[in-house]
Amino acid sequence: MRRFTAAILLPIALALAPGCQRDVGPEEEVRAWIRGAIEAAERRDVGDLRSLIASDYADGRGNDKTALVNYCRFLILQHQTLRVFADVEKIELLSPVWARATLQAALAGREVEQAWWETQADFYRFELELVAADGEWRLIRADWARSADR
Repeated sequence: MRRFTAAILLPIALALAPGCQRDVGPEEEVRAWIRGAIEAAERRDVGDLRSLIASDYADGRGNDKTALVNYCRFLILQHQTLRVFADVEKIELLSPVWARATLQAALAGREVEQAWWETQADFYRFELELVAADGEWRLIRADWARSADR
């Protein structure tokens, strides 16, 4: 389980419809993106995860979109079941088309029958940056690290 990294949450192809509705504000759209990404990860849907990542994605680890998608595919193949529990700490709207979300997440590679905090899971802190183009939010950058917080 130690190899189970947060990258699966990044593209977290939040199983929502590809687009966000325009009658809600940008913060709600970002929250919907996060929920959809989590749902896509739990469905093990690499295609949906891919669709949530900007074509010019780049992170501090040297990953581009292709590398991140391949890493997600690897993690999905490693685990027959994925469960993601996330707590959004804050969303900053840096501009009408640029947002930063900070969240804590617990990732489990099996079904959870008790409370998430009682299960064996890996904990991560994420800093996600998203950009909006043509009414669609996409992940442009992500940083993550293991967290001791439970």
